[in-house]
Amino acid sequence: MKPKGRRIKYKVGGKEVYMTLHLKEVTVPIEDVLKMENKQLYCDMCESGCKNFGKKLSCPPKSPAFNHYCKNYKNITVFLLYVHMHNFNYFGGNGYRKIIVANGILKCWLDKHIHKILRERPDVRLITSGSCRKCAKCGPDVCKKPLLRMFSFESLGINCTQLAQELFNHKILWYANKKIPKHTSILSGFMFN
Repeated sequence: MKPKGRRIKYKVGGKEVYMTLHLKEVTVPIEDVLKMENKQLYCDMCESGCKNFGKKLSCPPKSPAFNHYCKNYKNITVFLLYVHMHNFNYFGGNGYRKIIVANGILKCWLDKHIHKILRERPDVRLITSGSCRKCAKCGPDVCKKPLLRMFSFESLGINCTQLAQELFNHKILWYANKKIPKHTSILSGFMFN
């Protein structure tokens, strides 16, 4: 599956920057993704590694399990969006900051893409990347916009590394030992009947 490359112009620090985003998408039965669920594992990982654990209503332990979230749907379209990190060579600062900027650009572009789908197909249920971004401040106990709240694959307990590998033959790379990976990736999708 050859990704669609989309060249975009972005402004960062007053500079216009051009980069190519790569988008892949595939539609599969819900069962193909259900087999990748391990809600308890992801809840445990978030508890041990995330400073926001228990503070966001779209994240563990307050997010539902995927098998509950998808129970009324038969199919899912999954999007993989990634960008090569050489696009950020112009950007000063440490490597981790480049990853944050790259992921911010990817999430912004993908949010626009999936919200366009939602406008065209109100019968679908979205899955976003990262935590819900519908409110400036979340919670603490009641969602201010429950009909707009979104969950990510990982918050629902889905193994995103396995999802990217099995559906797209794409390896998720991580920032580790202060080394920037070749690319950074995000996953999103929508469920439908």
